[in-house]
Parts: sequence; structure tokens; C-alpha cells
Amino acid sequence: MTNASPDSPLKKSDLCSGAAQAARLCSEKRTLTGRLALCRDQIPLAAWERFRNRFATSSDLIVAAVAGGALLWSYWPVLAVFHGRWSTDPQYSHGFLIPLMAVGLLWLRDAPREATPFQPSWLGLPLLAMALGMRLWGAWFYFEWLEWISLIPAVAGVCLATLGAKTFRFAWPSIAFLVFMIPLPYRLEVSLLQPLQNFATQCATFVLQTLGLAASSQGNVVWIGETAVGVAQACSGLRMLTVFVALATALAMIVERGRFDRVAILASAIPIAIVCNVFRVTVTAVVFTSVSDDGFCTSFHDWLGWAMPLLGVLMLWGELKLIDVLFLPVEESSSRDEAAPDRRAMAGIF
Repeated sequence: MTNASPDSPLKKSDLCSGAAQAARLCSEKRTLTGRLALCRDQIPLAAWERFRNRFATSSDLIVAAVAGGALLWSYWPVLAVFHGRWSTDPQYSHGFLIPLMAVGLLWLRDAPREATPFQPSWLGLPLLAMALGMRLWGAWFYFEWLEWISLIPAVAGVCLATLGAKTFRFAWPSIAFLVFMIPLPYRLEVSLLQPLQNFATQCATFVLQTLGLAASSQGNVVWIGETAVGVAQACSGLRMLTVFVALATALAMIVERGRFDRVAILASAIPIAIVCNVFRVTVTAVVFTSVSDDGFCTSFHDWLGWAMPLLGVLMLWGELKLIDVLFLPVEESSSRDEAAPDRRAMAGIF
């Protein structure tokens, strides 16, 4: 659009070109690719503008920083337990990525058009009271997981109490997403490990037999000829199941789709996780049988485990493409125009 003085009227072509450009930017922002492109091109400026608009005064920044620091100090022992489990337990090594993914989801969400200063709300106090009650209950009855999960309502309560209801409505999906970094309760974990481990062993044996290999299973050990490949608890698929549910949830949050597509993404997370885990066990068994180098086999096993989330993302992308092929969008305006008779033609007939 060209610059015009206050006395000179704007040309119709200038208005049309400006409207077309605005429509194009809005349509690009609705898509995930366009949103990522805008983030790539305008990250420094957009980040500073959002920061400056959100923190209207220095007092808002001080209150939010003090509340966040108090929450961090209060839950520091819990976070230390999380760090220990993420570092030593292969089932929860994905925990380091969940906070980063939550921040990414917060960035990719559509920010409110009108930036308003923080408006603290008393509604955050019930959430903080609930978090405190959960921690006391878990400490009194030695239920450690209840103390862990209390972190979610505590973060939500601090956000609502210090930042306000509008900011909380914008940030609550990212806060809820943090639940995927919390280890499962011990009883639930034990009850899931053994069935998943047996299922992975049986499915991998069936696939190997289908490929023409002389495979058999004995407990959680797959025999291919004289070579035995054990399916450990780390290969049961519990971690992959948690990671894939988290990925499907993140994709359902940011993708511009209808409700049916989002539900289909979430429902397909468990089957995709099972398929990927069986694929991993089968390929690992073939490599262990074909290669005699133990160091290479161990490295291949580890790298293949880290590559499974990428395979899951590709399968989710393929699922969305399949939905686009099977279910064509219906344009209501065009269908109404075709179905409705032309009034002028009807007037000419009668």
C-alpha cells in the first residue's frame, strides 16, 4: 500500500491490494506451516512486543517472578526426584523434552489480539489450596505420586492468581501438557510393564516367522535359530506409549483441524506406539542375529529407540493425509448456491 497524505484520498487499487495482502497473511497464519514461517521470520520482534505488552508495569513482572520463584523453591525436591528418574530410568528419559514442548505449544498457540495487562484473580487460591492438600495427603500416607501430580494444579494456581484469567485461558493447555513429564504410579507402572513386554515379544516373534525366519519365543526371549534376543522392560513399549500419546496430544493442540480429526489423532496414538515398538524389537532381533559386533548392536539398539518418535510423527502425518483423501471438505456456501434455484429465473417462468 502506498503512503498517502491526509488530504489526498486513497485509491481503490491501494485498498484492494492492502485487503488482499491482509487476507493472505491471515490465511497463512491459520496453517501450521505459515505459523512456523512467521515464527522464523519475526521471532525477535514478536517476542519483544509480546513481552512488552504483557508486562504492563514493573510491578507485574516483580509479582510474577516472586511467585514463580516461590513455586520453584517449594517444589525443588520434587523436581530433583524427576531429574533423577529421567536420568537413570529409561522409561522416563523423555521427561527432559516435555517442558520444552510445553513452551513450544505456548508459542505456537494464537495469542489474544488485544494485549491486556495482568489482572490477578482470587480464583487461583482454590487451585493452590488443592495442590497443598494433595502434597500433605501424599506425605501423610506415603503416596509419593500424589505429591508429584500436585505440581500441575500448583502451576495453574500461580498462573491464575498472578497473571489473570485471560492469560490462564491462553496458557492452560501447556500447563496440562506437563503431566507427561511425571512418572506413573508404581503400581500402575508394574501392572503395565509385564503385559506390554509379553505382547511385544509375541508380536515380534510372529513378524519374524512371517518373514521366513525360524523364530520362537520363550518367556520374554526371542530365539532365532541359536541366537537369543531378550526383550527387556525398557523395550516393553511403555515409554514409547507415553511419548506417542504426548506427541499426539501436542499435534491435536496445534493443528488446524476439526474435532473429528483431533479425536482420530488422539485415538491412533496407542496403536501407532504398539506398531513402532514391535517394529523396533523385530529389526533389533534381525540385526543382533546378523551382526556379531556387540558394540554396534548396542549402539544400533539405542539409536533406533530415539528414531521411533520420528517414525511416529511420520505416521501421524500420513494419517492426516489419509483423512484428507477419505473425507473431502464440504463447502456449505457452494452447495447452497447449487441447491437453491435462481430467483430471477423463477420470476421469468412465472
